[in-house]
Amino acid sequence: MRMHSNGVVPFRTQLSLFLLPIIIFPLAFIGYVSYQISYRALQNRSAQNVSQIASLVNHNLDTTLEQAIQLAKTPLYQPEIQRIVTYYTQHPELTFDTVSLSDIEAIENFCLDILIRNTNIDSVDIYTAGSTVFSESFIDLQPLDHWQSLPWFQTLMHSSTIRTLLLPAHPLPSDQGKRLVFSVAQALVNTATFQTVGAIVLNIDTQTTIDQIISNSSGQDETLFLIYGPSGQLIYSSPLASQTAGGPDQTRTLISAVLQALHRQEGELSWNQTDYFLSSNTSGLSGWTVAALVPSSSLMQDIEAIKETTVLIICLTILVVLGSTVTVIQRLSQQITQLRTLMKEVENGNLDVRFLPRGRGELQSLGSSFNHMVARLKEVIQDNYESQLQRQRAELAALHSQINPHFLYNTLGTFQMLALMEGQERLAMLAYHLGRLMRYALEPSPLATLQQEVEHIEHFLSLIKIRYEERLNYTIQIPEDLLIYSIPRFTLQPLVENAVYHGLDPKAEGGNIWVQGWQEEEQLVITICDDGIGMRPDQLQYWQERLRYETNFLARSRHIGILNVQGQIQRIFGPNYGLTLGAGSAGQGIQVTIRLPLRVLEAHSSQEKR
Repeated sequence: MRMHSNGVVPFRTQLSLFLLPIIIFPLAFIGYVSYQISYRALQNRSAQNVSQIASLVNHNLDTTLEQAIQLAKTPLYQPEIQRIVTYYTQHPELTFDTVSLSDIEAIENFCLDILIRNTNIDSVDIYTAGSTVFSESFIDLQPLDHWQSLPWFQTLMHSSTIRTLLLPAHPLPSDQGKRLVFSVAQALVNTATFQTVGAIVLNIDTQTTIDQIISNSSGQDETLFLIYGPSGQLIYSSPLASQTAGGPDQTRTLISAVLQALHRQEGELSWNQTDYFLSSNTSGLSGWTVAALVPSSSLMQDIEAIKETTVLIICLTILVVLGSTVTVIQRLSQQITQLRTLMKEVENGNLDVRFLPRGRGELQSLGSSFNHMVARLKEVIQDNYESQLQRQRAELAALHSQINPHFLYNTLGTFQMLALMEGQERLAMLAYHLGRLMRYALEPSPLATLQQEVEHIEHFLSLIKIRYEERLNYTIQIPEDLLIYSIPRFTLQPLVENAVYHGLDPKAEGGNIWVQGWQEEEQLVITICDDGIGMRPDQLQYWQERLRYETNFLARSRHIGILNVQGQIQRIFGPNYGLTLGAGSAGQGIQVTIRLPLRVLEAHSSQEKR
């Protein structure tokens, strides 16, 4: 690190060490976070695409099966077909060789109609419960032998609830060799007798049909498809799966690995050093599970482009920022170095130096301020001593002009004494009560004993009663054992004053004020009641809500009254204590209830100033 000879690190070095990491690290971090977010978003989108492909393939398979099931149920609406099947069921000694030509023609026309309606169906077989089977196929697909003993046929013949079965993939001989088909078997019921007389089987070519469905459903040429039956047997394997596996043994291993991954509900699979997204969908109709595997590389090609672009942009941005930052730091450093040198001169006592600003930036404004500061510094030094003397004189004059409140209190005492000497006992009483009020107000403590607070309101009410004479009566009933407990100073006077001026004064005949106190469990309860004009219900509700609205208490120090008293109590003792407001007895006047904790004011002594 480069340093000056005096051990001070240059501003340019400090600014470079401070700014460059702040610029480089956030850029790198933003790039990394952007890449990770993009990667996760594309990964999730790719997984959703694979899931949608598997779901679409299974949906299309279900559509094909549903169409075949509907076609298999058409004999239920063909009385002629039911008659033929019933007849050969009832005559098990007859075989196909003894079937009449009219019956063969009727069955043949019926089967051809089904084959024409759905080109995915390779053959239609009608098995009777006797010894006759009817079959129609464009590729000479042969029916099953000994069908009477097959489990699926027995199920259809003897079950009263199962009428349709989906037969898993099985080989059937044809003129093109063995052909793997899956079948829809429907029980044939004589609607007149409700007797199961046989079964119709629609055979669908597994490879061709599923290949066509996958081709129509999937837009991914690299997707591998495997279809498993309800018991895990393989129903279909796409040609690409065999090519990817590399042989029959490897194909069986791949089929087993995919099945195990499906059981573990894994969304990814690695095979032959290739990562695949794996998704599956199970049909509620057939019970088949379609598994789709898409190479991660084919879905995540955009990630590499994003990664390369992010790295390139970060590198270019860092280079541009570094170049710009170094240039700006160099220019700032020159002027700051000059300003630092001038400040050193001022520090040594040279007040004649001047900074030569270049440009209009903040640094130049700082240089101009430096010049103004140096120019003013001389004046400040010269005027400082005289200003201090003038300030001291002003403070002394202000101190002398202050009126000592204790002087007013002592003057009231003199006024009381002169009034007594002149025989003006009423004026002497006024001076006495007013003096006691001022003496109470001069106490600095925020708390007082309940006895002191009661004495204070007695002086206050004595002064008020002189004005109102017989219009005002008051009663104070508080047990002596409660007078030792503490209460915030000036709690009772504002409430009593409100009762006088807002409750009793508007009444021509005046009224009464009652101040009562008692202990309720661990609380000191004081009530102030009057029989004045009271409040309207809406006014009373308004003030009750204001007392509960604690957020207003911060602004109440500027006001004298019930809200200020509530705020003072809760600031000292907490929100569980304070005032409640209600109507007076018999619906007249107002009753204010004060709840305080039972706390004894700590003993203290103070010397009265005179």
